Amino acid sequence: MSLSAVMKFRGNGIFWTLFVLVLLAGMGFRIYKAHSAGIVYDEAFTSLHFEADVYKSPTLEHPNFHVLTAIFNRWAHDLFGSYEHFVRIPALLFAVILSGSLAYMIHKAIDSKPLKIMFFGLVSFSPFVFDLSFLARGYSIALGAIYAEFALIVWLLGHKIKYRNIWIPIVAISGLNFLAFGAVPSTIWMLSGMNIIFVLFYSFRAVRDVSGKLKPILTNLISIPILSFIPLYFLYRKNFREILEARDQFGGEIDFWPYVKQLLMGKVINVDSGFNTVVYYIFLSLIGLILVFFVCRFLIGVRKGAWKKIFGWPAECVFIVTIMGVTLVEMLLHREVFHLRLGFLRNGVVLIPLFLITCGILCDKFCQKLGNRWAVHAAQGVVTVLVFLMMALNLPSPHLVKVRDWDRQSVAGPILHKLRAIDPNRLWKISRSKEMVFLNLPFAYYQRFGYKIQYMGLKSYDVVVVHRTEMLKNVMCLDKDYFDRLDCGIVVNPKLAGSGVFPEGLLSMSN
Repeated sequence: MSLSAVMKFRGNGIFWTLFVLVLLAGMGFRIYKAHSAGIVYDEAFTSLHFEADVYKSPTLEHPNFHVLTAIFNRWAHDLFGSYEHFVRIPALLFAVILSGSLAYMIHKAIDSKPLKIMFFGLVSFSPFVFDLSFLARGYSIALGAIYAEFALIVWLLGHKIKYRNIWIPIVAISGLNFLAFGAVPSTIWMLSGMNIIFVLFYSFRAVRDVSGKLKPILTNLISIPILSFIPLYFLYRKNFREILEARDQFGGEIDFWPYVKQLLMGKVINVDSGFNTVVYYIFLSLIGLILVFFVCRFLIGVRKGAWKKIFGWPAECVFIVTIMGVTLVEMLLHREVFHLRLGFLRNGVVLIPLFLITCGILCDKFCQKLGNRWAVHAAQGVVTVLVFLMMALNLPSPHLVKVRDWDRQSVAGPILHKLRAIDPNRLWKISRSKEMVFLNLPFAYYQRFGYKIQYMGLKSYDVVVVHRTEMLKNVMCLDKDYFDRLDCGIVVNPKLAGSGVFPEGLLSMSN
């Protein structure tokens, strides 16, 4: 074996080792955080109010847009009900599907090995996507389903099938449409764009034994919408009018540009740090310059009548970038032309991985177009450093992302774990500050598992749970270093501080 072959083999081995390590690290951290971060209000509400009568949900007049989540919760309860975070087990399974799908898409769409690893790491650890992919909400289901569908179509573009087997991708795509839309109805923009573009422009490429384009197009055009719609209708038949009119479940009246700005500039990374924000804006500026570069090349190519040769991108890359553009156009029309709601900002979480993969494709193809070997290496190095910084500076935090009060609510589990460890038989009298009132329902969820607590006012309590912004000076706190990481404090009743109820080593005075 030649020296170059040995070096190539070793290089591939190092690449695959790092790529798999990123995949395993992403899943490992998700499992750890799903276990350690406390249940939040929305998870507890779905479990406590919809789980028991979940099979009646499709017939109720009052809308429940978390039917799929409640169904999976019910199954998880039947199988793993003794585990206090059983509601997150289905979400973690969809997170596995999401991670595998993103790994496949990035591997197929980005050629540069360093950029593959860096962008896969960035997508895997993007805080907003990371946390919403393991919570017992519809977001995990939607993320797993929609990117599994993406990965399936990308696979079909490189692996033609016989026409007699076309029913397999049709059933798979229809089922994934059902899961994604059924979990989060506002995924309709990405789903509709992906399905329309695939059916009209790519479905015939997936069939190898049909000469004409019309037959596979018509087969997919008729079957996929019907097979997707029928189960969705039975799931939401009482509430379809509200879904079509984009009312309650779609959230506030935010306009298109503020929505996209807040989502893609404020949720991809943690922007609380000034340095993080500077790095991210440099990255966005680079993406903007690359877009201008390709738009100019496209216009020159159109003028010369050779725009296809100017690009020469693989079908997988064209498909992914096209869906990103089509999704944004659909959202723009939906809000600015039809004046319907875009939904809560968190509903747009499905767009973030697609945005980051699109950025990865643009960076990768731009570097390839530079021609000169040293220029290519230099450009790849700059992008690699930027993406690595974004990933390294935005690893998941001990608490949840700041969606409503989720970051504050997620301390419910750690607080009760700490109190039970101190004395499992004591009825703990807990008071909550104004900023921590949403802990009521999470606490009620944990009471199902034998945690002994009683809600108290500020006159008679064992501990008071406060947010870090409310922390008073010179008060006795429980395990201050630990709870500082969770942005909260556990203030101990002064009468109990020296009574032996709390171990001395766990108490300290606030500054």
